[in-house]
Parts: sequence; C-alpha cells; structure tokens
Amino acid sequence: ATLRARPRADSTSLDASRRAEAARAAFAVRRAGLAHTARAATHASVVLVDDVITTGVTLAAAADVLAQNGIQVDACVAVAATRRRHPGRGVRLITSGH
Repeated sequence: ATLRARPRADSTSLDASRRAEAARAAFAVRRAGLAHTARAATHASVVLVDDVITTGVTLAAAADVLAQNGIQVDACVAVAATRRRHPGRGVRLITSGH
C-alpha cells in the first residue's frame, strides 16, 4: 500500500472539526514504490476503501495526501455509514475538493 495510516487515538468522541484535524495528520506516504503506484494509477481507477463513513474527513484527508503525491483518487467506498448526528441537515459527503 502506498498510503500508511499513522497510529492515532480513536476519534469517535471528537466533533467534526477535531476529527478533521486528526485525519489530516493521520496519513503518510510510503516512498518505496510510490513512483510505480503513480504510473500505474494513470492507467487505472484509484478507489479508496474505508470501513465506516462518519463525517467523510478520513477519506478526504487520504485523497488529499495521495493527490499531493501525484495520485488522483477516482472514487471512495465504505462498508458502512453512520447516521448523521444532526437530523434534518441531509446526507452530505465531505470531499477533498477534487
């Protein structure tokens, strides 16, 4: 894997802004194989997979780190999603601006 998740505390008790802050610092790129992965990504779809989407900031942060290293993420998928804590605001995925 080109992207490595750094060890961090569980973020389930954090609000959205603190979760975003923690997510931005949560990923590191493995330099070994990065050039190969970037070349391969130009001929394939890159899909990020996460276990649960709560606010979307984890996927957005991971996509940002990959983009900063020349790898464009085409899609994100998750096994499950949580209910929004603020009913009435609708479902919204936070994207990385790409």
